[in-house]
Amino acid sequence: MFNATIASLLKIGQCPSASICVIKNDEVVWANTYGFSQVWLRQKADASSIYMIGSTTKTITATALLQLYEQGLFNLDDDINSYLPFQLRNPKHPDVPITFRMLLSHSA
Repeated sequence: MFNATIASLLKIGQCPSASICVIKNDEVVWANTYGFSQVWLRQKADASSIYMIGSTTKTITATALLQLYEQGLFNLDDDINSYLPFQLRNPKHPDVPITFRMLLSHSA
């Protein structure tokens, strides 16, 4: 049923392919691919298919960062230099610390 649902969603969304995996306790417990990674060549998607995901990494990064925030590992207004092995400053504002809040709002 799950495979049929994914195939249906791909068709509705006019998406040619997808690679999906479920991770539990740092282990891949299920993985599958659907459709064609290169439609014009009728090349089926597989675990090594490369996708152009563009700006979706911003959402993934923000989600991961906020999960760490919820765990109390940092505060949004902390200077990121406290967590980096190098110093990072905005050259136009060298006296203003760059914070996680600034990075998340694209205002650093």
